[in-house]
Amino acid sequence: VCAGCSTAANDLVYVLDGSWSVGVSDFDTAKQWLINITSQFDISSHYTQVGVVQYSDAPRLEIPLGKHQGQDELIRAIQSISYLGGNTQARRRSEFAVDHVFSSSQRASQVKNRIAVVVTDGKSQDDVVDASMEARTQGVTVFAVGVGSEITTSELIAIANKPSSTYVLYAEDYTTIHHIRDAMEQKLCEESVCPTRIPVSSRDEKGFELIIGMKLPSKARKIPGSLISETAYPQTIKSCLFNMFTREIFPEGLPPSYVFVATVRIKASSSKLTFDLWRVLSKDKKIQAAVTLNGKDRSVIFVTTRTTDKQQRVVF
Repeated sequence: VCAGCSTAANDLVYVLDGSWSVGVSDFDTAKQWLINITSQFDISSHYTQVGVVQYSDAPRLEIPLGKHQGQDELIRAIQSISYLGGNTQARRRSEFAVDHVFSSSQRASQVKNRIAVVVTDGKSQDDVVDASMEARTQGVTVFAVGVGSEITTSELIAIANKPSSTYVLYAEDYTTIHHIRDAMEQKLCEESVCPTRIPVSSRDEKGFELIIGMKLPSKARKIPGSLISETAYPQTIKSCLFNMFTREIFPEGLPPSYVFVATVRIKASSSKLTFDLWRVLSKDKKIQAAVTLNGKDRSVIFVTTRTTDKQQRVVF
């Protein structure tokens, strides 16, 4: 059985702002938000372990990684966290999370993902850039959630992985933080189940080259692409039938949300043809997902299965 969001092996640490600017009521709202977005994970020593750090003048470890094995136990622990008050010291929170929380995991060598979600409502009173860079160097994926009008965009970008469009989220205030719950859940899920990271310095996000995963470079002739830096692979309808088991490319299954990107140049003689760029079939040959080019009406068709086993079809 392939791992999904709920059964991925994560060490997930929430870094919660407990400074004076938050206040008791908003702090309780933030705690409930953490509980809500954690509900998609199976909390256990085999799957997701959760830790919580609260920071103000100094960070305080509220919940060590792996201490609570089960949703109900974890929820009670989060609800019992008391509000600190004090100043926002972002550098200390990042250093503390890396040096003391993730390193304390009892399964550091087995865990697939180390993820930190930093929630803050204001400008830090110390230097956060070096500490956050160190966290990412240690293999920790950092999300930054900014709440309210006092947040500093540059600091959130410095805290989080790149690109900021993926790893930085905003809420107008704590009363509206629930509006970004779905986005946060989706991003955490994608981070948990996508197979690898895009190896580009400006984009430190999940994704991979499907062409490489299907070993196309070793099966097809290479020619210069439309850009000097790019390589192309000339194919005919017959020659481009590359079949592989999905477990070889997606060992943990397809994530619930993904982006498929392809660059194709079609000769005039083939411009009226209809063919699949990508197709995923079940063992009984039923289509699970497909991206189809229809040359006759110049459309792109995306087909996938729904939870009811019925196909969903979208035409662009």
